[in-house]
Parts: sequence; C-alpha cells; structure tokens
Amino acid sequence: MVFTALRRVGKPTVLVLAVSIAVLAAGGATAASLITSKQVKNNSLTGADVKNSSLTGGDIRDRSIRKADLAPGVVPAAGGTAGATGATGARGATGPAGAPGAKGDKGDKGDKGDKGDKGDKGDKGDRGPSDGRASQGPENVEITGPGEEAGRVLDQLALSGGKWMITATATFANVSGGGARSLNCKLANGATTLARSYPLEDSTQKNTSTTLLGAVDLPSAATISMRCWASDSLVYVSALSPPAIHAIRVETLGVD
Repeated sequence: MVFTALRRVGKPTVLVLAVSIAVLAAGGATAASLITSKQVKNNSLTGADVKNSSLTGGDIRDRSIRKADLAPGVVPAAGGTAGATGATGARGATGPAGAPGAKGDKGDKGDKGDKGDKGDKGDKGDRGPSDGRASQGPENVEITGPGEEAGRVLDQLALSGGKWMITATATFANVSGGGARSLNCKLANGATTLARSYPLEDSTQKNTSTTLLGAVDLPSAATISMRCWASDSLVYVSALSPPAIHAIRVETLGVD
C-alpha cells in the first residue's frame, strides 16, 4: 500500500499511528498483518484520513494533548460553579471612638417663652434689729448763759447699747425787744459731742429753730442730751415747738 506525503499539520506521532491502524483495520482485509508505527511516515496522515468518531479516549495517551491543540471553549474555565452564599459571620468588635467633629454654626435665636406662673408667697422674715426711741423736753423755758457750762439741758434720751441714728430739734424766740443775741446748741453722749448748731449769731432775729443730726455706736446703755446756751438773757424755747430727741437703731452704721 502506498501513502501519499502531505503537508505537516502538527499532529503527534502517537495520533498518526492510531489513525493508521484504524484505517488499515477498516479497509485492509487483504493485509497479512497489522501496520506498525515504524511503517508510517511521520507527518504523512491528515484528519481526512481518519474516520469520524473512530477514535476514543483509550486511543490517546494520557496528558499528551495540550490546551493549544483544542478549539476555544472546549475546555471550561478553571474553577467550578459558584457555591451557595455562606451564613452571616459574627458581629465584629466595636471600633474606637472617632475624633470630635468641627463646631457647628450658631443656631437661630429661639422664640420668646411664655410668661411663667406667679410664685408662692415667701415666709415672713425675722424681725430686724431696728428699734426706735423718742423724748420731749419742756417748753417756754429760758436759755441760760453765757457759756456752755452755764447753758441749759433742753432734753435727754436714754438708749441701750447698739448703733443709733439721732435727731434733735428745737424752736426759739428772742424776746429782748431788738437786742442782738447769739445762741449755741450741742447734741452729746456724755463728754462726746455728736453735733453742733448756731441758731443765732449776734442777731436780732425774733424766731429761729435748729436741727441736730448725730450717729453713735454705743457699747452699752447711755444717755443722749441736747444742751443750748445764749449770750444774754431773754431767749426762750418756743411754746409752739418744744425740744425733742428721736433715735432709731440700725443694723449697720457708717459715719463719714
């Protein structure tokens, strides 16, 4: 049997041998024995020389065919089909706190709220340390003199220890018939002078008055007095307004 030489198609030698055996077995009934691979010229058989569906996997050596020898898409891509979705994993640990955010813009001014209800009346407080004292001297008495020691005490007021604001008043009449007179008055705590006044200063004035203001912090009980003296006779305490002393005790006292 004569074989015609063909162009090289890149088939492996073992494939050529298997094809040759199949062809001879199908149509070579007169052959005395099988043709071996040595009797087939390399690269002489083509695909057209092999009967369709005549070769099986057993006719091909294991791992002798490469991917390049097969048509595209024959070999599936590596890896199987995607499996079912797995179960949800355990919750991870809480992460660290983030850095503080930037300071936001100032909000708009809110609406004015409704007026609140009137509160309950508070309890009455304790009575403060205030206290008051007053006295009144005789009226229509003559002012003696001259000099302080010869003068007359017009009124006196006994006070207990504490801080006191004191006011002394008196009205006088000069009945000398036009003679000039001088009149002096003093508010005192014993030998301590609290206030002085000069209702008449060598004056012919017929009527005059005086007001003496004083403040004292008494460590203990004491008597406050109002004394007046004239330069000459005929000066009297007016019957219209007799001498008087008023005192009010305070909690705090400041004297400038």
